[in-house]
Amino acid sequence: MQAVFCASMRTLPASLRRAPSRMASFFHVRMEVSMRSEWTRLLLCALAATALVFAGPVGCGSDDDDDSTAPGMSSSAPTEPGPTEPGPTEPGPTEPGPTGTEAGNIIDVATEAGAFGTLLAALEAAELTEVLEGEGPFTVFAPTDAAFEALLVDLGIDAAALLANEDLAQILLYHVISGAAVASADVSTGPVATAAELTAWITVDGGVMVNGATVDTPDVMASNGVIHIVDSVIMPADIAEIAGYTGVHSSLVAALGAADLVGAVTDTDAPVTVFAPTDDAFSAALTALGLTFEELAGDVPTLATILTYHVLDGEVLSGEVVDLAGESIEMLSGELAEIDAASLTIAGAALNAGLLDIRTTSGVIHVLDDVMVPPSLDAGEPMSIVDVAREDGRFTILLQALETAELEDVLADLDGTFTVFAPTDDAFADLLEELEIDAEALLAREDLATILLYHVISGAAVMSDAVTTGPALTAADLSVWLNAEAGVAVNEATVIVPDVGADNGVIHAIDTVILPANIATFAQFTGVHTSLVQALIAADLVGDVTENVDPVTVFAPTDDAFAAALIALDTTFEALAEDLPLLTTILTYHVFDGEVFSEDVVALDGQSVEMLSTESALIDADALTIGGAGLNADLLDIRTTSGVIHVLNDVMVPPSIVE
Repeated sequence: MQAVFCASMRTLPASLRRAPSRMASFFHVRMEVSMRSEWTRLLLCALAATALVFAGPVGCGSDDDDDSTAPGMSSSAPTEPGPTEPGPTEPGPTEPGPTGTEAGNIIDVATEAGAFGTLLAALEAAELTEVLEGEGPFTVFAPTDAAFEALLVDLGIDAAALLANEDLAQILLYHVISGAAVASADVSTGPVATAAELTAWITVDGGVMVNGATVDTPDVMASNGVIHIVDSVIMPADIAEIAGYTGVHSSLVAALGAADLVGAVTDTDAPVTVFAPTDDAFSAALTALGLTFEELAGDVPTLATILTYHVLDGEVLSGEVVDLAGESIEMLSGELAEIDAASLTIAGAALNAGLLDIRTTSGVIHVLDDVMVPPSLDAGEPMSIVDVAREDGRFTILLQALETAELEDVLADLDGTFTVFAPTDDAFADLLEELEIDAEALLAREDLATILLYHVISGAAVMSDAVTTGPALTAADLSVWLNAEAGVAVNEATVIVPDVGADNGVIHAIDTVILPANIATFAQFTGVHTSLVQALIAADLVGDVTENVDPVTVFAPTDDAFAAALIALDTTFEALAEDLPLLTTILTYHVFDGEVFSEDVVALDGQSVEMLSTESALIDADALTIGGAGLNADLLDIRTTSGVIHVLNDVMVPPSIVE
């Protein structure tokens, strides 16, 4: 599996494959932020501003005039709160004011409510009562007595044991935001710094949740802040738990479980820093690698190497990360990752400036928008589609044909992006047998380049799981029909080996050489034009829509459209097929002499165009109809060797028949 992973790594963008350029020794730092220079401090202020969960100003003054609030809250009040000693503050925009009768402080309001006996006893035991009687402002997520009772049952202890817990003060402060009175209307999803100097995760989705606790009653106002009543006691979370709350780290949590590394990021006695890729980052990396999550999870050594490359021993905040710009730091995997402060990346993976310094009981989380690729898994020199095909060994005739048609350099261009449906040597052998020619005759064909380009989609690397049924324009400026209903098929060819990655695209090996299709042949691939093909055969009109010398435009009714028309005409297909003059009139009324694309049709709005039957059809661009029949907006401009197809949802009825 590791060999597959290494080979597939070539599909990752360069930003995900960049190896560290400078070596540095292992280091361990603590949590305190070190502001070693003014430009670093300003950058951190900017990062903090983007990390706010609650709207409001963030102070970015000088070191001697710091009026910044705690991350994740809004307040206009200058304050220097500590975890238990909040400083004085002026009322902020979200603080409660008098509403008739002046409310008491948070302790008074909680006491009067009568539902917070355990919380009040705990605050008294932890010597925090006077703190919440102070000027504040505070935001308190207050568990009810019922919430505490549920916790005691869950822990199998009584209230006395809880009040004697040495972590009691930290647990209580984890329910407090100091320096701001935050109304529920001002909350948004994201991290918020608590008075415990640990981060909680706020989720707003029809209501408000803090970690796993739900706010049952918001906005209970007090003179020095606001209380939000929660249904659970919020226990300080470790790295894995916070990752579970974010809603964007499901893949990371699952990967840690699969690699048996949850313990490595949840040990409170051995804190770490985790650079945490989002689910989108994992998805992009897996797509680029041509792997499923299950396949990667099944290769535990490779998965563990990737995950431990995202973990740093010790707690490192964004300030230290910035200060180490240009340095390479040793990750838990033992490999080095280079920090680029200018682009805010580590090992080429982008840090999310709004989601840094998420503090947990087991360390710090910095969210990544990309997956970091360990140097040991880097596949080395980039390989183009031509390189990969040559290394594979099943595409010798294709490579020879590309060279003959002078197209090899096109698919070797690493600046391009291509999807190639690549016929194997067996597929070419079947074609030669069918055409009763040898390889030399095939390579001498004038249309060789067109045939080869018909197998290429330029400008996109389309993975098999992204294929949808419908037309796709190839580099030959002709359309193929993709079918994703059971595997992937291209016209009549079946993809037998999908998603072979290269640095400039992807290869899908197919079992048949795809020859450019004319209108009648293409209509057979769609699966919704059986009636049209049968009608063309019955009326002996196949030749009229398959000549590549005089191309035509066919407005092609679907099988459903034919069925509806037959019902309206009160006839059967067999009866219509026997009336050749009538059938011919209907069919030729759907054919226009020459190639007309959808933009040309729109330009003819309000005009009547003469069809092959010599009768005229009115174009209504606003209604997207021709001859009163609706055009299918998703199935226009299908290009074939004999002209263009526009799919119709109705049958056009010639005026002569209506009369």
